[in-house]
Amino acid sequence: MPPEHRDLVDRVRGRIAAAETYQTNLTARMRGIFAGGLHRDLATARCGAHNAYLDLGRFAIASAIPELFFEA
Repeated sequence: MPPEHRDLVDRVRGRIAAAETYQTNLTARMRGIFAGGLHRDLATARCGAHNAYLDLGRFAIASAIPELFFEA
């Protein structure tokens, strides 16, 4: 695990121990050319029940998680 990520994990664990949060999701920004099928493969591999892919033009957000974060 890279030192920068380890530091973030340690900070999250400290905040959980201090009861400031109960869950934090660390994410990573990626740059590259998106080839179709990546999100489908990720969602299938993760067995996520709540998946999303948002193409916002300049940016795209792909999420494959088992938890439901928002409900309309």
